[in-house]
Parts: sequence; C-alpha cells; structure tokens
Amino acid sequence: MKTAASFRAPIVAVMFSLVCYSAVVGKQVGVWQFNNNLNNAVSGGSPMSVNGDWTAAYVNETIGGQPATVLSFPAMTNSQALDMPNQASPNGTGGTPTNNNWSVVMDLKFPVLNSFTSLWETSTIGLNDGDYFIRDDSQIGSYGSVGISSQYNGVFNADTWTRLAVTVSSTATPDTYTVTGYIDGTLVGSSTTSTPPGGKEAVRSALHLFTDNDFETSAGLVNSVAYYGEVLSSATIGSLGGATAAGIPSAPNQAGLWNFNNNLNNSIAGRTPMSAVGGWTPTYVNETIAGSPATVLSFPAMDNTQALDMPNQATPDDFGVPTTTNIWSIVMDVKFPTLSAFSSLWETAALGTTDGDFFIRDDSGNGTSGSLGISGQYAGVFNANTWTRVAVTIDGSVDGADYTVTGYIDGVPIGSATTDTAPNGREAIKAILHLFADDDGESSAGLINSLAYYDELLTPEAILALGGASAAGIPVAAPPGVPGDYNQNGVVDIADYVVWRHNLGSAIALPNEGSGVTPGSVTAEDYSYWRSRFGATSGSGSVIGGAVPEPSTWTLLALISGLSAFKRYR
Repeated sequence: MKTAASFRAPIVAVMFSLVCYSAVVGKQVGVWQFNNNLNNAVSGGSPMSVNGDWTAAYVNETIGGQPATVLSFPAMTNSQALDMPNQASPNGTGGTPTNNNWSVVMDLKFPVLNSFTSLWETSTIGLNDGDYFIRDDSQIGSYGSVGISSQYNGVFNADTWTRLAVTVSSTATPDTYTVTGYIDGTLVGSSTTSTPPGGKEAVRSALHLFTDNDFETSAGLVNSVAYYGEVLSSATIGSLGGATAAGIPSAPNQAGLWNFNNNLNNSIAGRTPMSAVGGWTPTYVNETIAGSPATVLSFPAMDNTQALDMPNQATPDDFGVPTTTNIWSIVMDVKFPTLSAFSSLWETAALGTTDGDFFIRDDSGNGTSGSLGISGQYAGVFNANTWTRVAVTIDGSVDGADYTVTGYIDGVPIGSATTDTAPNGREAIKAILHLFADDDGESSAGLINSLAYYDELLTPEAILALGGASAAGIPVAAPPGVPGDYNQNGVVDIADYVVWRHNLGSAIALPNEGSGVTPGSVTAEDYSYWRSRFGATSGSGSVIGGAVPEPSTWTLLALISGLSAFKRYR
C-alpha cells in the first residue's frame, strides 16, 4: 500500500532555499479539477458533461492534509456516465477520432468497493462491458486490484485518496492493447486485450467514466482527471506521485526557451534560435539578479528596421488562418535602465509596418517607473533599472471578438487590456514575433536574461509559481522526474540526502523515489537507492560531466555534522 500523501517541498526550501517545480508532462489535452464545475483547465479544451439523469454534486474533502472541493458521483446505471471529451489527435487505425495510444491519471476515492467497479467504457454507453476495473479482493469492499480481462494487479484501498494512472498502448504488441496501471506513481502491472487497434480500449469522441453495461459500478469521489494523447513513461508517472488537493498539474505547452548565455539558442531540443535583425550586434554582459550572477543579452533602442526576432514554433490555432497563433503566453526577465515615453515589448506584424503590440509606458515623466498595457489601458508598476519578470497572456479564443491581453509583474496579475481586433489580427503571431520593435521608434535600450514562449494561456497559478526574475532564468516545462532526485532539482545530489533525512520515518511518498522502494514510507532503503543513483540526471543513470562517484563517507559525515549544527543553532 502506498499512502496518498504529498511531500511538502517548502519545509526544505525554507531551510536550504531549494526551489522545486511541479512536474508537468506529456501531450496533455485535458485536465479537470472539479472546483465546483466540470471545466477543462487546458486552454480551449472542452468541459466534461453529465450523461444520464444524475446531478453533479461537490463536497469538501481533505487530501494529503489539505482541503479540496471534489466531485461526488453515484454508482452509475448503464444509462449514466461522466463523459470526458476526446480532444487528442487520432493515432493508430480505426477512423477519426480514434485514439489508440493514450494515458489517463485520476485522483479517486471510493468509500466502499462493489465486486467490480468500472472506471470507464470506451464504446457507446451501456452497449458493452467496461474497459478497466477495480476488483474487490477483500470480499467486504475494503480493498481491491486494478486491471481487465481477468488480469488484475496492485492494491487499491477503499476510502483512501489514490492517484491512479493508466496507459493504453496498441503498439507494444501487434493486434493487442497493453493496459498498464500505476497506483500513486508506482507500476503495479499490465493487462492485455486480444483486440486490434480501433477496438476495445480505443477512445472515440468521448470516454465514458465510471459506467458499465451491467451495473458493475460504485459510488465515489474524484478530485482531478488528466488525459494525454500519448503513452506516458514510467518515470513521468512516477514523478506525479500520489493524490494531492491541488490535483494533477496542467502542463504548459512550452514552444521556446531562450536563456541568452552568450548566444541566441533555444534551450528546447530541436527548436530554432532567435536572430538579431537590422544591423545590430548582440552583446553579452554580466549582471546580478536576485543576488546571483548571470550572463545577459544587451540590446539597443531599436529603430523601425531592427528587432530581436523570436521564431513562432507553436501550433497554429487556425481561426481561419492556418499559420496564425492567437492563444499564447510569454514570460521574460528584463531590465531597462531608463524608460522612454513608451517602450515596445513586441510587434506581431511585419517589422516596421505597424505600432508595437504591448508597451511599458513611462508614468514618472523621468524614465524611472511605468505601467504595462496596450490601447490606452495600462496597469501595474514597472520599475526602471530593476530586474523584473514580466508575463503576458494573449487570448484570442473567441472568433470575431477582441483580444484579451493580461499582464503580470513578478507573478502578480496587474490587469487586462482588450484590443478592438478580431483573431488573426493584432496580437496574433505569424512566423515571427519581433521583440522590442516598433514602427515609429518607441523603444528603449535594455537587458534580457531569459524568455519563454507558450502555446497556450498560462493560468494565474502557473505564473505565480514562476515568481520573480532569477539568474537561472525561467524554468523549462519540467521533464520526467529523475529517480532518486528527492528535491526535484534535476540531479541526484547531496541536497536529496537532506530531504531523505528530514523525512526519515514519515508515512509519505518521496518525490522521484525508486519504483517499488518502500512505497508510502521513508526508510533506509530510500537512502540506499539515493546513494546508488548519486550524480544521475536521468532515469538511465546519466551523470553530469561523466562518471560521478557515489558520496563518500566523509562527505556524508560532513553534511550530517552541518545539519546537526544547523539544528542546534536555529
């Protein structure tokens, strides 16, 4: 059994200033958090819907020690279901929109298990048997196992919040689906069905949750569901861990990340670098950001032939123009020593043809402070000569309506502006976003340390989590967790020992703990696993700069001594 509890990173962060980021993964096409509604947290994604004559009810629960609002559902009849829309790209055979390779993650609690509890049905509701079940193995409804076709694995405890993840693959074995289950991040086993692609386990227009043709269902609670148009890896699912009150994190679709460490390269593999256009030369200078050194790009006050060009490699929205992105977000760490009357942050149209599309306006009259906005709608306080993390979301999702442009300074929302242009017009990115450019020279010389571009609207919560400007720059959307990396900084190092030691004896799941290593509790086995992985930066055990030895006894003794001193004098 793995207890549904979550690691409280802030405890260690307060002690050692270790920054941890939530894992966000996969081709995520739906996230539903059930905060008094059935809405999709993924921008542009459809909500779930009630199918049949039952009413969605919301109740208060405690998950991992934190309060949560969750959806309560009945034991479904064969005419009832919670319908999850399938907005994933089709893959495999079986016609459109058949999805043969996919994953689902859900935070669930069933107070009592019936003999079989269906988790979903892929075909027409009530027509066939469910396609994945919890089987009551206790005979009294207190615990069971998960699977299909008489192949059941793991321990699923009733009346316990549990994060269940399931991957469905039509490619692992020809003409067979392989359905693999995970409980609180730990692999419990696979089942197979002798059905070719396009058959059982293939999702069509909707996945019918918690229903079955012959009433093999149970009443339950659900806090969060995430749906992915791909088969998630074991490492990725392990990084998600157990059920949390916050639910499964929504994954930003990050299309570009530039950190300007003496070049204009994109930090995302296979993506295009930026370019300097108009005869200016990128120069790099040393700065201090939040107390740490950083190498940053210095750029001039651009004339109407100059810009720092950011390639648009996001997926087009296709509001009538197949190469235009109307829904996007951008985050940048910038400093302007002095503000001009207006300082353009970007221009979306052909360089020098129109006005910029988002500005800092000097409100001080002497270039020391201003506000952010467009179309005469400005808000917030942007201080000159100060490193600042500016985030902006652009929503052109309603065809024929205005754009809504929302600004954030150091993670805090400052307000929204609207433009009187419909999608595919102003604020829509075509092939290039021209940074710091304007048609009539409304620009300022400045510095930039990091810029991230996203193919969706980041949520206020996601932007708040990014916080203020940092020397390390804006984090890339988190990769799959590194096994043994208990503090989630991307490498198995001494800091993970601190996390292990602090939580030794606790009934929790460590982030990125080894698969099957004392699940649900922190013991000496977790230490041994960490030690065996020391220096690793991936699931395969790769290390930074080549072979790194496991920590020596003297290293550990020194660390333990330091921790003891810290505790004594805190």
